[in-house]
Amino acid sequence: MAKPKPKPKSLGEALFDLASDLKPVVNQAVKKISDTIPAMTAPLAAGYIVKLRGIHDEFDRVLKPLNDLLEKLRIEVVPSKFENEGITSFTLDTGHRVTVSDRLTVTIPPENKPQAFAWLKKHKLGDLIIQTVNSQTLAAAARKRIEEGLDLPEKIFNVNTVPMTSITKTK
Repeated sequence: MAKPKPKPKSLGEALFDLASDLKPVVNQAVKKISDTIPAMTAPLAAGYIVKLRGIHDEFDRVLKPLNDLLEKLRIEVVPSKFENEGITSFTLDTGHRVTVSDRLTVTIPPENKPQAFAWLKKHKLGDLIIQTVNSQTLAAAARKRIEEGLDLPEKIFNVNTVPMTSITKTK
């Protein structure tokens, strides 16, 4: 007697299984490389940086369509379906409760920053204004000052030199 064919997996189940299968492979590779760090030469360690960066970039490329689809479903498709079908909430067979709510987002276009700050101050919302300094820009200014023989007050700024490996493809 022939065995009944197993029910084919859904695409979602197949993707989840793939991710689950990949996790131990990644963990094993991380452990293997980490265990060899003490004996690594600089060229070997730099080679791993190049390889791992490539792997990371490839994962980003592979996951981008999945992330884009996730955002489309969250922001466009499900809210539209809720509205068209007159749904306010429901619970999936998995136990996940699904609702759609409006999330207000507000940004200030850079060209409107002075007017927006003035408006916020005028309407007693000035405490929302947070002055920020880009850390990379600050580091560049500090580097320039140090090169000119000037410094930054250590009581105000934490200035540290951190060794950073830089690898540039030459071919």
